Amino acid sequence: MNGNPDIEKRKQKRKRRKNIILAVVIFALIVSTSCTLYMNIDNPLLHNVFSGFGLDIMTDGNTVDFDKTEKYAIAGCDGDAIISRSNQTLCLDSNMNVLWSMDDNNTFPVVKSKDKYAIKYNFDGENAYIIKNGKTVELLTGNPVIGGTVNENGYSAVITREKGYKSQVIVFSDEGEVLYKWHSADSYITDVTISPDNRTLAVAAIDFSTNTTSGELMFFNFYQEKPYAGKILENNMVLQLEFTDKNSLLVVGDSAAIVYNATGEAKAEYAYDGKKLFNYDIGPDGSLVLAVSDSDSVMTGTQIKILSKKLKEKGTYSSGGSVTSIDAADGSVLLVSDRTLSVISIRGNEIKKLDINKDVKDAILFGNGKDALITAGSMAEIVNLK
Repeated sequence: MNGNPDIEKRKQKRKRRKNIILAVVIFALIVSTSCTLYMNIDNPLLHNVFSGFGLDIMTDGNTVDFDKTEKYAIAGCDGDAIISRSNQTLCLDSNMNVLWSMDDNNTFPVVKSKDKYAIKYNFDGENAYIIKNGKTVELLTGNPVIGGTVNENGYSAVITREKGYKSQVIVFSDEGEVLYKWHSADSYITDVTISPDNRTLAVAAIDFSTNTTSGELMFFNFYQEKPYAGKILENNMVLQLEFTDKNSLLVVGDSAAIVYNATGEAKAEYAYDGKKLFNYDIGPDGSLVLAVSDSDSVMTGTQIKILSKKLKEKGTYSSGGSVTSIDAADGSVLLVSDRTLSVISIRGNEIKKLDINKDVKDAILFGNGKDALITAGSMAEIVNLK
């Protein structure tokens, strides 16, 4: 039996009116929420609330905001960029797409990379992580971590504090298995690295045997308790170690760079000849880029020296001021100097120069060679260089 047509029409009209009202209310809520987020973009409470859902508040499509007191770290990894912050570690491509992310709890994050692998740890916190394409392997250290490295195969070495010793080194396989431990009773360890064939561990430490500030270099294999070779680098503090191939170890010191073979024999040296080293970076091909000056003040300008893996000078470049960041990439070098981004060739020729109205802390070049991730204050931003 059919109902009254007039009553049915009135019911349908009321239903449409309710739908319209509901749509208006939803639209108003969306607009109100968007305005609240925009007006309170730096509110830490909003950051904390939305970080619980794995989201970051961004000022636009090319920036990420940090809390003003938040510590963070960045590193290039296989052509992309990793950002490690207080509550999250994530990987971005040059279009600001999040390739992977992981929840985190950092007060002082540190991240380093080699090819497709990255190592991440919280300075003075226990344990570290090896990351490859967003998949993590936890490294159980049992002591506060103060340094670490990973090679191109995912093998890692971690420096920790240890009661009763100056420091300790733990070597892990790519699956997180402990392969080797060495306790340093006499020296504070400053850096470590593992050869590409996973057979040799090189350790740098501070030498206290003389009154001079010197570095100590030691070579280990994984079946002997003590080092099989060692060197004292007089008046040359070791800043970083890097195997450029299985039989070549690059040692960057504060007064000279030296290449050793795996038996501890020096094969090449590049002395800074009294110049002060202010910054440096090691490229993926083993090249070394140095920022040096004739005096303690960079007001006189900074010289960029581009060296091959055998420490032969390939190019030079003059910067008018201090160089606060260097990223040595394949075939080019990104420099940050006095609110300016410069891209130079390995011969020292200027390719691009871009004025940035920001005090840039750090910068890395994406694999496309056209974009860079820069950090300035409480923000990370992608800048197009072409």
